[in-house]
Amino acid sequence: MKKNKITIDDLNFATWLAITSEEFNSHEAYAAVVDYLDKFRASGYRVYMSGTHRYNDSELRIIERIVAWTAQIIYAEDLIQKELQIMGEDADPSIYAHQIKDGRKGLLKCRKQFPDFLKCFIEEDGAIYLRTSPYFIFEERLMYRTGLLLPDMEHSLEMAG
Repeated sequence: MKKNKITIDDLNFATWLAITSEEFNSHEAYAAVVDYLDKFRASGYRVYMSGTHRYNDSELRIIERIVAWTAQIIYAEDLIQKELQIMGEDADPSIYAHQIKDGRKGLLKCRKQFPDFLKCFIEEDGAIYLRTSPYFIFEERLMYRTGLLLPDMEHSLEMAG
């Protein structure tokens, strides 16, 4: 029998897969998260980017690991682009490939070590809330990659006060 109703656990699991994905920097990795959020909206839920819902200390340690691996990948990718711009044909961006590979392995290891997944969203009183993290890089990635914020503001935004 096919399951029709989506749950907050479905959304959180899709988010966990996206933030620990080997292809974490591609929009495709977040397509399921955007789809779930759109389905919640279509079902009458309001979606808020922040509020009073915070992570506990154990969850913050998981986020710290994700932030570290994500930052390493972003930094190495940035160095590759700079080297290509500065050195042109003489560039050897492969020297940063190992850092990117290690970062991706770290994200996948994090996924395997925490199979119960991190719950980034909570459902309360007919609304979905993105929990607040003290780590900007983590929240920024979630907001832009899940459709809560888009450069063209395609989705409507609601801010919790």
